[in-house]
Amino acid sequence: MSKAKKESVLDFLIAQRDENEYAKVVSRMGIALKIAQALKNKGMTQKELAEKLGKRPSEISKWLTGNHNFTHDTLFDIQTILNIRLLDAEMESVNEFIRIEPVRMEYKDKKSYVFPVSMETFYSYNDSNKGYCGSFS
Repeated sequence: MSKAKKESVLDFLIAQRDENEYAKVVSRMGIALKIAQALKNKGMTQKELAEKLGKRPSEISKWLTGNHNFTHDTLFDIQTILNIRLLDAEMESVNEFIRIEPVRMEYKDKKSYVFPVSMETFYSYNDSNKGYCGSFS
């Protein structure tokens, strides 16, 4: 295939891509790169990370390809172990939320904690590891 034909095929493929899907791929690859760099900086192997996370080394290897769609909890665990930032939520409102003292409640021998989020809403968390967001009204 000639160089000009290869370039036209490439131009065609680029024009056909879905920008949203492309952005997701770039983001996943960025996360994989950040994890790989953190492992290198810490002198930690994929096997050691797998052990700390309770995962198989092959799963860590899959993550580092840049094709894995992580869950929030997995990203949270990885960033905690590697001491890096992978999640970037609006922390200002979360910090205000956490500073509010929870109200401890017991109902049917279950302990719950209720965190007021605003004048209208609250977040409740109980011993069975289930959260609930509700309304005071």
